[in-house]
Amino acid sequence: MTNRCASGLWAIAYPLMLLTCLSLGCGSDPSTPEPSAAPMPDSAAATHDAPSIKPEPPPRPTAPLWPTYHGPASLCGYADVSIADTLEPRWRAELGAEVSKTPVADNERIYAANSNGEIHALDFSGKPIWTRALTETLVEGKPPSAASIDAPLALFESTLIACSSGGTVFALDPATGETRWESNAHVPLLGSPNLAILDTSEANPRRLLLIDQAQGSLHALDFDTGKPIWKSKGIARCDGSPAATAEVVIFGSCNAALHFFSTKDGSLVREVDMGTDCEIAGGVALSGDSAYSGSRCGKFVQVNVRTGAIVWENTECEGEAMETPAVSESSVAFTANDGCVYLLERASGKLKWRTKLEDTPSSPVLVRNKVVVSADGKLHVLALEDGRVLWSYEVSDEISSPAIVGELVVVGCDDGSVAAFGSKGA
Repeated sequence: MTNRCASGLWAIAYPLMLLTCLSLGCGSDPSTPEPSAAPMPDSAAATHDAPSIKPEPPPRPTAPLWPTYHGPASLCGYADVSIADTLEPRWRAELGAEVSKTPVADNERIYAANSNGEIHALDFSGKPIWTRALTETLVEGKPPSAASIDAPLALFESTLIACSSGGTVFALDPATGETRWESNAHVPLLGSPNLAILDTSEANPRRLLLIDQAQGSLHALDFDTGKPIWKSKGIARCDGSPAATAEVVIFGSCNAALHFFSTKDGSLVREVDMGTDCEIAGGVALSGDSAYSGSRCGKFVQVNVRTGAIVWENTECEGEAMETPAVSESSVAFTANDGCVYLLERASGKLKWRTKLEDTPSSPVLVRNKVVVSADGKLHVLALEDGRVLWSYEVSDEISSPAIVGELVVVGCDDGSVAAFGSKGA
């Protein structure tokens, strides 16, 4: 997911797994016309009619799934799976309008939103299961209009969450697409929703967390009903997504700082100043007691979640590091608008390698021994050891950051499709 802070000096570009995934390494952590799905052969744009004989149900992923745009609720972007050095197209599902946000998945289905305000559920072979067109009333007395789903979807505890730029939050049944509840925060919602489960004996400890993009205020809703619990004071414009532990919610803003809020009452716990010209527009990744974030000035930091102390900082990036980083047990990967993918040692922040791509890369993801990253319309697999580009494939003009669904790599495409890739011969 790509975001940019609003600033007079620069422009805005195109914009969690249960909390146990926050442990070290993360991965050990009525209807509209149906979309069509087809195997995707040598050409990324080719499609075929569905077979006349109903196929056997596709196998379910046995590896970690992908409940947010960047993996688990920690947004660490890591999956404990192996993928091949080279991939091949598996299938392509046509959803009828641009799919700019990363799909999410549970152990039953893959879910994606298109620019027409439709949510689509697919099986693991790309076949449609259900489609739901979301609408909202933006002006009292006027008929409802299609919801603009500008925030990434999220899937927590068997509830699919979709947020609109008009401020409506939809909680859906993942099996059917039916509404469980709706709530309107009356603010533009761009970043991913997230879930915090308070480590208390309170009657309603589960809190759905949302950020008002324009003001940078944090909203907490009751996860089961959508009723507001608290709202924090606004900080500054925020184009990123919140990461959460049981105690604190963390996000960055155009105030060039990381902000820590209490999950219990929304009070500001602390702020970590990033320095001049170091605005933050990406999501913050968590792992254990550490938070990781890049910034507009290129500075990348590891911060102690409990104290707010900067453990280390790396200033070798030559561009704006405005995407969500990925964190494994030993490595941290991030990208910048200088066209590079950077890999750092997690313990020290020391640069291991940087790899220049032809285009601007989005939020990277880590698997066991590789980095998977989208750059404009191409999907790339890089060797974790040295950053070599092992495989590249031109999918569309623009694609989302990748989701790792079992051993599939899944992306949304600007041509109105969702595309999946897997190991050859598998």
